[in-house]
Amino acid sequence: MGTSTISIPSDLKVRLNALRIHQRETYADIIVRLISFAEDAEPLSETEIAQLEEAVDDMKAGRLMSAKDLRSELGL
Repeated sequence: MGTSTISIPSDLKVRLNALRIHQRETYADIIVRLISFAEDAEPLSETEIAQLEEAVDDMKAGRLMSAKDLRSELGL
């Protein structure tokens, strides 16, 4: 595997440094880790998509319950 040099803004370099798990972790290691978080190995099912759409519709219609009200309803 070859390597390439890229230019990034200084503020991005600072942010990448802050994401290091250990001092010797390379920028390539950090980028690979971030990409693996972004990639979804298991896409949503049709049922899950429908449930999310229903939840968004509920939110838009104002059918919401605060965490406080939910705890009260559940007796917590």
